[in-house]
Amino acid sequence: MFFKESLNLLKRKFIERKKSKKMAETFSAHQYAQKRNVLNWSDQNSSYIMRDIIIEIYL
Repeated sequence: MFFKESLNLLKRKFIERKKSKKMAETFSAHQYAQKRNVLNWSDQNSSYIMRDIIIEIYL
């Protein structure tokens, strides 16, 4: 019983560590994009959508 509980605790800790590492990576990528004045994906995507709408209006 004790062994199973400790194994589950280890699994949970490992998953949490993985999540926090992933979050740190995305955060640093976002910071890098801000420093470089690069459009992040959502801005770029919305501008593509706007472009498509404008093209549809004129066609």
